[in-house]
Amino acid sequence: MEALAVHVMVDLHGCPFELLDDQEKLRGSLRRAAEIAKTEILRDSFVKFQPQGVSGVLVVSESHLSVHTWPEHGYAAVDVFSCGDAQAVEEAVRFLVKAFQATRHTTSRTDRGILNREPSMHLRELETAAMAATA
Repeated sequence: MEALAVHVMVDLHGCPFELLDDQEKLRGSLRRAAEIAKTEILRDSFVKFQPQGVSGVLVVSESHLSVHTWPEHGYAAVDVFSCGDAQAVEEAVRFLVKAFQATRHTTSRTDRGILNREPSMHLRELETAAMAATA
């Protein structure tokens, strides 16, 4: 089976408040992760919330990297979605875990756009139900 892209979602816990509330440090970490993932950065957009928290996204030629933080909980949610080198994506995720100084993290990886695979019976049932609902 061949996937068109990989989507890694990372929950980072135990991160320092100051880091999770610093828009420029977060931007720098995501930009470095994009370099590690061997992606070309096309655009970025970051927002600093009041009283705390940051959301940001890098649009890259291969898809995107994003972050949303809850400094008061020491928590950040990070997505790395790329149709590029899957091994480089994994390296970028390892970098982000260290850069965010997480004491604990969980990752979830999903291959996206899997080619040459028959959908499972359950998926076919859902697709059929969705088509019937829109008819």
